[in-house]
Amino acid sequence: MDEIAKIDKAVASLCKGDDKKSDAMMMMAPDSNWDQFLTPAPCAIALLGDLILISADTDFSLDEKPPRDGFKLLRYPNSFRASLVQVSNAGWGAFNEAHTSMDQIRLHSGNVDGHVKNAVKFLMQGTPDEVKRMLPMSLSKIQNIADESLLLAKAIEDRFIGVMELTGELLEASTNTKGVYDEKTKETEIAIEVARTERESRMKEIKNTEKRLSNMDKEVKEAQSDFKEAIDKIPSGGDLIGIAVCEAVIEGVRNITSFPSKISEGIKKKLGTSAGNDEVGERDDAYFDNELSRQRVYSQVSTITRYIYQLVEITTGKTDDNGQQCPDMGRINHGDLGRIQQFIETARNHVNSEVNSGELRERVLKLCDNAVDICNTLQRLAKSMADLENRNTVVLEAVNKSKCIQNESQKLEVEAHKALGRNPLDNKSPHLSKMPTQSGSSSAVTAATENARYKTELAKETLRDAKRRQEKSADELRESNEKLTKVLMDMAKLDLKKIDFDTIRETLVKGIKALAEVREQWGKLVRFFQMLSNLIKCCLHSSLTDFVDQATVGREIQMTNNAAPLSDIFRDVIFEQASKASQVAYVVRTIAGTYVQISNEHLMDRITCLGRLVALDPKKDEHEIRRKREELHNGCQEAQKAILSIVMKQKAEFNAKVEERIAKLHEIEKTMPPIEPERIKEIKTNVTSGMATFTDDDIDDMI
Repeated sequence: MDEIAKIDKAVASLCKGDDKKSDAMMMMAPDSNWDQFLTPAPCAIALLGDLILISADTDFSLDEKPPRDGFKLLRYPNSFRASLVQVSNAGWGAFNEAHTSMDQIRLHSGNVDGHVKNAVKFLMQGTPDEVKRMLPMSLSKIQNIADESLLLAKAIEDRFIGVMELTGELLEASTNTKGVYDEKTKETEIAIEVARTERESRMKEIKNTEKRLSNMDKEVKEAQSDFKEAIDKIPSGGDLIGIAVCEAVIEGVRNITSFPSKISEGIKKKLGTSAGNDEVGERDDAYFDNELSRQRVYSQVSTITRYIYQLVEITTGKTDDNGQQCPDMGRINHGDLGRIQQFIETARNHVNSEVNSGELRERVLKLCDNAVDICNTLQRLAKSMADLENRNTVVLEAVNKSKCIQNESQKLEVEAHKALGRNPLDNKSPHLSKMPTQSGSSSAVTAATENARYKTELAKETLRDAKRRQEKSADELRESNEKLTKVLMDMAKLDLKKIDFDTIRETLVKGIKALAEVREQWGKLVRFFQMLSNLIKCCLHSSLTDFVDQATVGREIQMTNNAAPLSDIFRDVIFEQASKASQVAYVVRTIAGTYVQISNEHLMDRITCLGRLVALDPKKDEHEIRRKREELHNGCQEAQKAILSIVMKQKAEFNAKVEERIAKLHEIEKTMPPIEPERIKEIKTNVTSGMATFTDDDIDDMI
């Protein structure tokens, strides 16, 4: 086995199926924590319980000043207490159904892996006809799971929005009836507005997510179209360029089907802001569209980087009599350079069309222009050969310039990986990995080693970044937990005999805020399943259709001697999409499993308790009411502490996994051929500077 094959094997050993799922979980963990579903729950449950108990001696009619359009949700407007009980019952129903639905989601998502394995078996081993007939069956089963889980998650999100809207209507009606106008009115109005616009905000989030995901099919088609066009330009024997083109299309599909954490959340709506403000809404929409444009540019960066690697290899592929690096004239004369230039210009055109991507567009265009300049310089060198007086100077400038654009492309690719939520250790797709590697020349081995070292450095920094984000998330959770615990303690101090309307109103306001946090987390789960559903639709429609076309219309173009035909590259495209679906399902299954376990141990008894409170008579069961209230509050505080304790334990386990993964990367690096210390330093600088180009705080400030 030559050195390049050994390097590829070493990197591949880090990218097995379980490794990919574990990496996906670590990278997505800061943005998909189960604890964010559960942290607000004990407080919300206690608030719902208090609504029943503190209203025992407080009752009046809401009919005196009804809303202009009448009551839409309140069934008992003639009784304030009955309306409070309606709110509490609705909350109990939402939490109870949430537990049941999350358990169903856990079971559904657990079946995805088996269907993906069946799909991959047909994909890798089946004839074109078998793939055409059998693959849709496995993919359709995954599609059904995604769609059913999506309906479950949407239904729960709707339930919580419904409770918020009901609470908001009650708060507005009771405030109007009591004619309360004081310094607390503004906070009440904000809570009412939040409840009123929550459904609208949810629809905007879904629209924004669907806007991105609806482009997936189109983007995959464009990537495959570029791929077929590029392949048509490669003559027989153009093995290295052919491999680069295949790598580019696979990278493009990975980018398109990635799951960016920040953009997936949509535009954050903070409690207390101008919800429903048209100007703010338009600004948010514009930001989202700009961010989508930036993502499309980032998707092109990996493609451009693949071609720049080839350009650098051509520019520095030989050594002159003085031991200096110089261009590989054989590859230039063979036409490889001209084709690379065409491919870079095609990618440049895609980037140029993204006029809303701001400074990023200009940086990538400049990178492409510099690459094209090097191509033109090398073409002139090849034509003039020895006739050029300053040939050595021109060669040196081209070599140095190629190294500069390689560094810049690496920095941009690091940014792209972070922005797109990509796993830097994605290995070669199945059929692509079987293609012959380059010759084992010293320059080729050096290039392969540098590329592998770049991947491991990027992987280490990505893991460190995930660790930093997870620590930040845990700190925010601890702070949120302290606030919620204080709310619970303050509520426990209330004397039921001294409850006035202001106290009830404040409880309703707090309830809306707590429910809004719960609803937001279910909104995230909805977007997970939208992602999963769209991935499979993309597989079934464009990718599978393209595969069938290539396999049956007689275009079995051989990519390299004794290597995969063109249709097999489309098998790899489908494999990448199915693999991503499996990773998303794994993350969802982990979240759902933990949610159900914690909910069983710490929440369900409290939720069930809400149903019993309604039956208590405020006059006959005064002692029981006090006992139940104390029991409810103590239980919710215990649940709050238990959730925090589990979060801190899992944070420690997460950190240990990250360090273990980084240690394994260090071990792999030791097996690689040595490269110059200066080059290692350059690679590390490229990775750290690219990763630090924008932080999560920067993104949060933009939104």
